[in-house]
Amino acid sequence: MVFGFSADNELKYKYKNGEFVYQNLDSIIFQYERNKIGQILKTTKTDKKGTVLSQSNYEYSNGLLMKVISKDRAGNLIREEEYQYEYYE
Repeated sequence: MVFGFSADNELKYKYKNGEFVYQNLDSIIFQYERNKIGQILKTTKTDKKGTVLSQSNYEYSNGLLMKVISKDRAGNLIREEEYQYEYYE
């Protein structure tokens, strides 16, 4: 685990296995849950007090990102993205 701090000793970021798991952007904090190969499974966006502002969940198939679903703190859908891939031989 690698930690990064500001000049006033505030935690700014955390890396685990070379990947972001926490990022503090002054008024907004992002926390990332990742699988064993480093893909993001869930992103939680909070304010400085820890109040959840939104969450995004990521779905994969055969290692490829298939869907991202983002909801606000009340559980209302903000955005849904689906990905399709074309395979060429």
